[in-house]
Amino acid sequence: MRLLPAALFVLTLASCAPVEAPRAGIDAQALGPGGAPDLAIAGGETAALYAAVRSDGKGRDAVFCEGLLREPAAPNCTQLNAVAGETRDNGENSPVLRSAPDGTLYATWIAKDPRHELANQVRFTRRPPGGAPWDIPYTLNDDAEPATHDFHIAGVAPDGALYVFWLDRREGPKGEAAPYPSGGIAGPEPLLPDSAALYGAVSHDDGATFEPNFRVAGNICACCRPAVAFLDGRILLAYRSVTAAKVRNIVLVESADRARSWSRPRIVSDDGWTLEACPHSGPALVAARGELVAAWMDGSDGISKVHAARSTGGGASFGKRVRISQPDGTANHPRLLALADALLIALEHSPAGRGSEAVYRISGWDLSFDGHSVFTAPRATRPQAVEAPGGYVAGWAEDGTSRVAFVPFSSRKR
Repeated sequence: MRLLPAALFVLTLASCAPVEAPRAGIDAQALGPGGAPDLAIAGGETAALYAAVRSDGKGRDAVFCEGLLREPAAPNCTQLNAVAGETRDNGENSPVLRSAPDGTLYATWIAKDPRHELANQVRFTRRPPGGAPWDIPYTLNDDAEPATHDFHIAGVAPDGALYVFWLDRREGPKGEAAPYPSGGIAGPEPLLPDSAALYGAVSHDDGATFEPNFRVAGNICACCRPAVAFLDGRILLAYRSVTAAKVRNIVLVESADRARSWSRPRIVSDDGWTLEACPHSGPALVAARGELVAAWMDGSDGISKVHAARSTGGGASFGKRVRISQPDGTANHPRLLALADALLIALEHSPAGRGSEAVYRISGWDLSFDGHSVFTAPRATRPQAVEAPGGYVAGWAEDGTSRVAFVPFSSRKR
């Protein structure tokens, strides 16, 4: 049986933390061939954005779908990129969808730059509320020369400002960042080989215009997507740094002046993981209740696992890391979602001797688990999630197909 609309699952959660329903009865809706969808709620409806494989085999498109999980009607899907097949989708380098409280939708994706086979650009478009069409997409990065701009993230601040951040190789002598193109711009310090800078752009008018690009930090692990959260008027960014000794710790920076200046990086957890190559795995970050929780993949002992750490002091320091992935097999690509009085933790789990699966678990803010709050999607990678009335919508890629499912909460107490 297919799922009913998420809006029909409305439960009172005031007196107990949400707990997922059993796996039985949860059915997924396929959007089409492609990667894991990013998800948003706008106007009470679930929407998704994913990199869809073109039927002619010539690249991928950024495809937006709405009207999800309404049986028997099929979702309404629209290609957003104006240049067919331009959308990149490799590892964590996938399209991003965000919504504003008024229902405005923001979509970003990484597009191929025709001037160089390894150069990319950050594309943006928006759809105002009330049934307006999507704007014509345009490029957010404002440097002139071909360079790589990828592994991006976006967030809507409580004051309505829209921030987009990405990894950027515009700095450095032109042509000397082989095999990746560099834009020839001098940065404040030389970047280490195989690293990138972290750049961003902000809009204070609902995405109608953006201010000039700004630099956040340098020496970022070049294929690990950053994470953004907002707390007490501050912008918080977590990313995987890299040192000359190839140590790849997760660090946190913050801005208290709307991205005009940034703090020095603070280490979230000194794992001491030394790796010659980029692990292609960025952190997750969530803020609520005056607290922060970060999650990340660590392979310092030769086995990839996911840890999390909590800060009750607004990010000034973090407590001891806690392993949140299962003890069997390996784990990667965590995602965090703040619920009313709990956390949803999603990650990619690969049990020993079997393929990967997407695992969704409910946790307290103290990172304690009740043991039964589990929804698992088999043969799945890159889990995503967004809260919906009475539960959450999960998204993942399964056997080369983009899928979504509504997972309702039960009213059972923790």
